This record gives sequence, structure tokens and C-alpha cells, in this order.
Amino acid sequence: MFVTTIVFARFKRYNSNKFVFSKKPLPKKPGFVNELDYPRIYIRNNSKTLFFTLTNKLGQVLCSFSSGMAGFKGSKRLGTPAIDSLSRKVSIFAKQLNMKSITVILKVTNNLYNVTAMKIFFDHGLKVLKIVERVPLSHNGRRFKKTRRI
Repeated sequence: MFVTTIVFARFKRYNSNKFVFSKKPLPKKPGFVNELDYPRIYIRNNSKTLFFTLTNKLGQVLCSFSSGMAGFKGSKRLGTPAIDSLSRKVSIFAKQLNMKSITVILKVTNNLYNVTAMKIFFDHGLKVLKIVERVPLSHNGRRFKKTRRI
């Protein structure tokens, strides 16, 4: 499930009823932030590990860290210390590249991950402009809860 962006262009109408593309850009709405205009940090988890990926505006990967690279083994890979150390590494790397504002794209279901990571991004001086949750769903929807047997 991907987010598609539509680029809106301004057209001018001339006497011959033809529409001609004008180079004048549309004015931005106040308070509206497009997530593709800023560097992004993707946070996603596997069944066993946690991944943080830093990309630039174009979506090219600048660095990628996993909880196994940070030295965590077993069930500690998905714990809060792993999130803590990975978000520190990514934020230090982003500060070295002079990034001041970022958008965070979450592909995890656990709400604890984003709270811990956002605190550390804020502590290191990164301004989080937008948080996008892209939780993957199957095509036939979620699985129903089991019926209660008495």
C-alpha cells in the first residue's frame, strides 16, 4: 500500500480555447506539509528485527540501521533499548548531513516505537514535521477475532 502523489499544475485559457501550462506554481496551503518534500526516516519491523532507514528528498537511501547491527540478539531486538540506540544513530547521522526537519514513516503496529523514537529525534534537534503510519493490510482485510466458546 503506497501513497501516490498528484502534482497539481495551473493552466491558463487563451482565446483559442486551448489550455496552456503556466510556470507559476500553486500557492501552498498554510499548515499543509507534503511528506515527500523533506528527508524521511522509515521505521519498520520484521518478525525478529527492527529497521531504521534514512532517505533524502528523492527517496535515495543514505543510511540504514538494524537492531542486529546495534548488537542486540534474540528477543531484545524488538525492545525499547534497541529503538533507543537505533534512533540515536540515525539522528546523529542526520545531523552530520545538516538535516533540520524530517518526516517519519512508520510501518510498525506497536505505538511504543514511535513515542520513544520521536523523543530522541526531538532531543537531537530534529524537527519532525509529519508522522505517516503505513501499516500494511492484506487485500481481504484483517482477520476476525475468534468467537468465544463457553
